[in-house]
Amino acid sequence: MASPSAGLSVQDSAAGGAYAEITGDIDNDTAVSLLKEGKAFLAGATSTQVIIDFSQVKSVQSVALSLMIRWLDTAAKHNRTLQFAGLSGKLHDLAKVSGLDEVLPLV
Repeated sequence: MASPSAGLSVQDSAAGGAYAEITGDIDNDTAVSLLKEGKAFLAGATSTQVIIDFSQVKSVQSVALSLMIRWLDTAAKHNRTLQFAGLSGKLHDLAKVSGLDEVLPLV
């Protein structure tokens, strides 16, 4: 069985902010590479307004919440305002159960 894959694709945003889309699976096997890609994206973003879109994620585990928290920390260190878009019902449920839906900037 092939190992799941995921990636972060950086795109231009029509609204002038920085935009990246996650594709594939978010699990323990892909989290480290996604963390690194997300941190590099946030550090290099030319806009202070940043969106990371989860709408193309196929499968998600709770480790996604850890990624989101780490990316928020990175965004703050680089004076970026980060928002998360396109979360699946499962990821919304995980955020709600953990109480993180009240602190994560979900759109």
